[in-house]
Amino acid sequence: MAKTEVLSIHIDSQLKTQAASVLAELGITSSQAIQMLFYQVARTRTLPFDVTFARLNERARQAMTEHDQPHTLRMHENVEALFKSLGV
Repeated sequence: MAKTEVLSIHIDSQLKTQAASVLAELGITSSQAIQMLFYQVARTRTLPFDVTFARLNERARQAMTEHDQPHTLRMHENVEALFKSLGV
């Protein structure tokens, strides 16, 4: 049998109760659900669900929008023209 270890976590009491109720309906314990999560993470090297930010600040949103736009290559006659186009 594989060596086991104890994992101690802090979790909101209400969240634990709600999740334990759902898991009981599925016929598994919290410990089994956590083991399933860990197996999946180890096997796929990812979380089995998307992790996203609920809200992006305006700077992040603008950066993502700019990144999604097609990039064009601008040519300049010389370094001075490049700096001028950059406002430097």
